[in-house]
Amino acid sequence: MESTGCSGIIHKGRKIMQQQQGGFWRRLGRIWVPFLIKIGISYLVSFLVTIGLMYVYLVTQSGNDAEVMMSMLESDASVQEISNAIALEAENYSTYMEGISAALTIPIMLFMFHRDRIREKVHGIAAAVKAPLRQCWTILLMAAALCIGLNNLFLLSGLSTQDEAYVESMEQMYSPSLFMQLLCLGVLTPLCEELVYRALVYKRMREQSGFLASAIYSTLVFAILHVYFVQIIYAFIMGMIFCYLYEKFGSIRAPAAAHMTANIVSILGTQFAWFDWMLAEPARVILITIACAAIASSMYVLMERMIDNEEPLPEIPEQKENGSDT
Repeated sequence: MESTGCSGIIHKGRKIMQQQQGGFWRRLGRIWVPFLIKIGISYLVSFLVTIGLMYVYLVTQSGNDAEVMMSMLESDASVQEISNAIALEAENYSTYMEGISAALTIPIMLFMFHRDRIREKVHGIAAAVKAPLRQCWTILLMAAALCIGLNNLFLLSGLSTQDEAYVESMEQMYSPSLFMQLLCLGVLTPLCEELVYRALVYKRMREQSGFLASAIYSTLVFAILHVYFVQIIYAFIMGMIFCYLYEKFGSIRAPAAAHMTANIVSILGTQFAWFDWMLAEPARVILITIACAAIASSMYVLMERMIDNEEPLPEIPEQKENGSDT
């Protein structure tokens, strides 16, 4: 099946874009830079939070006595105890750290994304106009239905409850106030991830490869970073959907809206025990899951029927071997 988007960059513009990007390793490095920046900022935030928690712990345990602090740090057993205590305490701040890391990363990703678009304009490469964003209600319905349906499937299969580490991680992730969950996990984190993995990693891959290869590559990286098996499966499925939405609508706002919707539905479903209510009756959860599958597939069919209003691409003049224009 022919893919549906970003053709302004894929076809006539590919050769000139690759020439400007340099060799293979330089192009590969350009694809990985956004990801490395995100990871670096996340580790920096985690490190600073850990240092802060360690200082508070030492002050609390020593009564702010410098000699007692030094004696605590000189004992291997004491250092191990401190490390374990700090690690447990840091997990309680995971949602806040996610939000802070995303808030710091978003401006950098926006700058890089904007610079890529300017670069395309300089080379006369105009992206095609895709499905209209006024049809965004299809995006929201699909994202919500997929979120509920996939979560129900994982719960019915027992995958969500068999991994104790995953269950504990989710409990800590959803422990802050509802407002902080919605801000950090429902808005900042999905916006950051869409800018990194779709607007930059996927988009830059798309300049050199087809839709499927670019989507799988960027989505695998996106999924693996979610660590837990259930999250990896969920993130891979949703990541492929987000790439499709970017292709179809030609705007990063489409996958960003879908990602935010899925996260917010998941947060609200956990906060207000929607999933527990559905699972209380086997027939209920099965019917709702089937309905979600029907809604998501219906939205996909509607999206496929949307007409792509392709704008003609500007002709790129051929160049002679000596570099002069024809």
